[in-house]
Amino acid sequence: ALLLSACGGSSGGGDSGEGIPAAAVQTETPASVQTEPDLEQEPAEDERLVPVLASGGEQAMVTSPVAATEQIVLVPAATPAPPPEQPSMPVPLPQPEPEPEPEPEPAIQRLMLLGDSITEAGNGHPGFRRELWFLLQGSGYSVDFVGSQRGFHGSISSKYKDFDLDHEGHWGWEAGEINSKLKGWLSTYKPDIVLMHLGTNDFDRGQSHSSTIDELGAIIDKLRQAKPNVVILMARLIPMVDKDTASINKAIGKLAESKHRSNSPVKIVDQHSGYNAYTDNYDKWHPNSSGEEKIADKWFAAVRAYLD
Repeated sequence: ALLLSACGGSSGGGDSGEGIPAAAVQTETPASVQTEPDLEQEPAEDERLVPVLASGGEQAMVTSPVAATEQIVLVPAATPAPPPEQPSMPVPLPQPEPEPEPEPEPAIQRLMLLGDSITEAGNGHPGFRRELWFLLQGSGYSVDFVGSQRGFHGSISSKYKDFDLDHEGHWGWEAGEINSKLKGWLSTYKPDIVLMHLGTNDFDRGQSHSSTIDELGAIIDKLRQAKPNVVILMARLIPMVDKDTASINKAIGKLAESKHRSNSPVKIVDQHSGYNAYTDNYDKWHPNSSGEEKIADKWFAAVRAYLD
């Protein structure tokens, strides 16, 4: 509303003497008329300007209906406390790979080389025993040659004494002589496997096949008494110069067949086939280096079946 007051003069150059009453006249302001706010107007006494933080971090002034005497204190917004630190878990150290369990050592097999002079060897020749030993060692087999004898017949170079020298070969002996002494030897030496080349002297001296076979059969029985599951490898005898051993070998084959047991096998090893007494012997009976190699190869092929 506008407040209008009259002045003492006339309006419009004195058209009328009558003046507008001195009383205040209040009129309605048309709705379309808006008055500008007084920018210089002081805030009411129950209001006062207070600073606030606008968006973007700038400060602005706004009115706040508070008492004039009330003091406004701006308190910065509390920063939320960081979450409590979780205790750090210890990082497990890498564990070393467990060492593999060592493989058990293979059981050492006791081998008895049983026979006559062809087994003992000598007179400068080491025989098949040395060759067989190195075949077994070269293939990784753990074996122990056993027996009451050691060494060779007659003289021999020391360079041939580089292997296990134990054996049960007896120069010139017949099967009956071996049979008579065997029990005493077996009280000390209990072989797992026996390689037997025996009967040459019996045959050469004219002993009957039946007596020789009986003595060889008794030897098998004694071997089993000492060790019931002994493995017995019986040779078909190598030939002699001017005398073939084929007939006695046939009898030996029949004996092996009759004595064979599943828990104590008796196997024939054919030392006769492929052996030439005229080229593989250095005398009538005994092998030279080529004969030694042939005998050792056949023993090795047969015995490894019981070592694997």
